[in-house]
Amino acid sequence: MKLLIVGATGGTGRALVAQALEQEHVVTAFARNPAKVRTTHKNLRVAQGDILNAGSVEAAIEGQDAVLSALGIRVPTAAIIILVVVCQVFASAMALSRPGKWMVRLGVPVLALLILSRRKTTLSDGTRNIVQAMERLGVKRFVCESSLGIGESHGQLGFLFNYLLIPLLLRGIFADKEVQERISRTASSTG
Repeated sequence: MKLLIVGATGGTGRALVAQALEQEHVVTAFARNPAKVRTTHKNLRVAQGDILNAGSVEAAIEGQDAVLSALGIRVPTAAIIILVVVCQVFASAMALSRPGKWMVRLGVPVLALLILSRRKTTLSDGTRNIVQAMERLGVKRFVCESSLGIGESHGQLGFLFNYLLIPLLLRGIFADKEVQERISRTASSTG
């Protein structure tokens, strides 16, 4: 079977590529940066493109039997940790008032988290491009990785995730994943 794997450079995408090749499928790994696809195999081809570019998505889907999507968003945790450490050092080193120190120690990192968690539509827009291209090209099989905490598992991740991490850090990503899942469900019910 000819498979297009979108999100082929992430952890799940790399695992999908490896498993598909082990099962002797002909695999196309879709990546913005083809150099990040480090696997080589006689049945592997790499297609450079961006899921937000409908033309590159359609070109990659043409001739495929199925599309597997392992799209994800990387949260810049290293940048957040560095910002927190810098704020702590700055607040300790500077002659700030007590409220000023707390503002730097907590306010700046919280503001950064709120900015980073704002809603983006990369996953849903990319999935929409995939589904539309599949419909135009007559490709019927679509497997889309979602996330725990979305759809039927909404609200079932426990206190830490439900009331702290998702609302504070992952709100935008989870909102986009909800839309992505609706698009995927709609595609599977019409295909």
